[in-house]
Amino acid sequence: MGGGTKLKYFLDIIRKFPSKIVTLEITEHLILAIRSDMSVYRLCGLDPMDFPGVPKVEPIMIFNIQSSLLHRVIRQVVFAVSTSENRPVLTGVSCQNDANGRLRFLATDGVKLASRTIDMDTKYVQCYTPIIIPGKNLYELSKLLSDEQESTEIIFGENQAIFKTRNMIFYSAIIDGTYPSVEHIIPVSHSTEILVDTGNILSALERVSLLADDSNLLRLNVTGNRIELVARTAEIGDVYEEMSIEHIAGAEIQISFNGKHMRDILRSTDSAKTTLKFSGKLNPMIIEPFQDSQSIYILTPIRSK
Repeated sequence: MGGGTKLKYFLDIIRKFPSKIVTLEITEHLILAIRSDMSVYRLCGLDPMDFPGVPKVEPIMIFNIQSSLLHRVIRQVVFAVSTSENRPVLTGVSCQNDANGRLRFLATDGVKLASRTIDMDTKYVQCYTPIIIPGKNLYELSKLLSDEQESTEIIFGENQAIFKTRNMIFYSAIIDGTYPSVEHIIPVSHSTEILVDTGNILSALERVSLLADDSNLLRLNVTGNRIELVARTAEIGDVYEEMSIEHIAGAEIQISFNGKHMRDILRSTDSAKTTLKFSGKLNPMIIEPFQDSQSIYILTPIRSK
């Protein structure tokens, strides 16, 4: 453009044009003309010499992922990052490879956890230390990725991550710090397992949540061949809904949890059926897409009366 422009103005102008054809032209020094149909905008630019340079990255790992897969993986985990700056590493997504050529994307805020593992085409592997990428950056990246059958080249350096497609180069800083080990919070056994229709339980949760309190507290009872969902708000009312389940193994259980967190998880599974595993009313529950060994979600229950 011959100079930087105020991005907000530029984007707002482009969004408002009814035509799909927009012409950009440098008409004079540091002036950008934007034309579409009968409209002409002139934006003042900034000297490109004042714009920070592109960081140099010494690669420690380079690999490729299909862009549509990367878009899906980001959406499946990024919702679980923390929004609190008290522990900066938890505001990011941990990306860690293993000796078998797999890459694990992991995010947690201490209450919910999302993990997705994929196979990758790796060129350089020097370390298995987690690379922590800010969740906000990955979310913005996902909005730019195309659903076309193209590949994204990912380069991890010591302080920067680079994502390259045919038409884009996206730079992100890496969060400095040690991502906490989460293996100890994932239950290794369970006493109850149920299989549910994802769409049905998600719709039921949305209905029941209408009368949930400020903490989004819901109670789930597994009994017989059905589950019961209960919510109550003082001085407003309460709601009870039951639905059948496709499969149950193990003991009956009653457990309380944050309904919004559960809905976020179910929307991210990309599976028509979901398996829920319980190991006690106070222990973390496991949510897994049916017959998908590469994805796992954890939700910590809420202690209730």
